[in-house]
Amino acid sequence: MDRDYVDALYNLGNTLSAVGRGSNSITLYERVIALRPGYADAHLNLGYELLRAGRRAEARQSYENALRASAACINAHYALAQFEFEEKRFAEAEQHWRSFLAAKPENLNARLQFAVTCLAAQKPAEAAAQAREAIRITTTNAPAHYWLAVALEQGGQIAEARAEYEQSLALDPDNPEALNNLAWLLTSAPDAALRDGRRAVTLAKRACELTKQQSPLLLGTLAAAYAETGDFAQAIATAEAARDLARKNSQSDVVQKNDALLALYRSGKTCRELPTETS
Repeated sequence: MDRDYVDALYNLGNTLSAVGRGSNSITLYERVIALRPGYADAHLNLGYELLRAGRRAEARQSYENALRASAACINAHYALAQFEFEEKRFAEAEQHWRSFLAAKPENLNARLQFAVTCLAAQKPAEAAAQAREAIRITTTNAPAHYWLAVALEQGGQIAEARAEYEQSLALDPDNPEALNNLAWLLTSAPDAALRDGRRAVTLAKRACELTKQQSPLLLGTLAAAYAETGDFAQAIATAEAARDLARKNSQSDVVQKNDALLALYRSGKTCRELPTETS
């Protein structure tokens, strides 16, 4: 079969994919593969389209076929890492991130996604190492500092986590997750020297404003911050709002968490007296 003809079919598949005609591009990629089974990029792009069409098992097979066709098809490792992460197969995802990063060590997005994978696998030290590599690549990346902070906090390095949340917010002041996490840390830190209830209220209020008061999690943090300042009336009212919103959203675990916190606030106690503390 003429090589130019096969390449023309492949390029047409790419063009159709770019304009949203996924079913047509799938047909063309499959035709290309039938004519040239070792065409790694065709397997890879077929995988992308199959995933977009909701055909997950076939997509995974296509990614694996791309690697069988060519070990140099590094982007197949990237695709498989994301796929395995979504399937909560974190060990497999980690292997693919390592393979991808061995070839492209300066890829910032891969470093950050690898860090998130390690956090999901409860490996905070490895997550911190990957986030630090991301910061080495570019020191002004707010998500890199954010994920380093999360990893440090997960690993019990609270003071260091606080510093990284501060750095992340210096670069991106309106990140609701960073605002919330720092507010929670300033409210719940075991070391009194790290707590700052008033600032926690300011940060948590901003996070709630940015999310239009529609996040039970963030409202719960604001309630905890009010309690830390001794304003238990506001803590109770805000925790009730968080609970009611969570009930509306069918978030039963968040409802239970806020009910437990409400019992503490009504007794004049802070979130730190809750047996299991989570933000």
